[in-house]
Amino acid sequence: EAEEIMHDALDVNYVDMMQYPSCTEIQNRCVSMLADLFHAEDHEDEAVGTAAIGSSEAIMLAGLAMKFLWKKRMTKLGKSTSKPNLVMGYNVQVCWEKFCRYFEVEERFVHLEEGQYTLTPEKACAMVDENTIG
Repeated sequence: EAEEIMHDALDVNYVDMMQYPSCTEIQNRCVSMLADLFHAEDHEDEAVGTAAIGSSEAIMLAGLAMKFLWKKRMTKLGKSTSKPNLVMGYNVQVCWEKFCRYFEVEERFVHLEEGQYTLTPEKACAMVDENTIG
């Protein structure tokens, strides 16, 4: 029975917003919840965002959002937007490296140490400057 259900669903494109408007509503609710969770600015009526099918796509979209917000902020301050950077630990998903390469963002890796396999706020903050997008 499960195989039959999977087979029947193979040719269905659930991201087709016109064919499945309920998916759009779920997506918009999730975006709104995330905007509230992260205290997003200027979203009183409706937060703007999108759903992604895979983690790579989601990372690219998140990275671009960070870069665009940074660029907007720097432009408003009359500062250069030519050298964005992203601070991350060496333990990140490889797609973050691809994002940096594809969208011209400097990679700033925090080295991990024996017994410390995650990025710490102290080590990350030490590498942050005004050109850090995230």
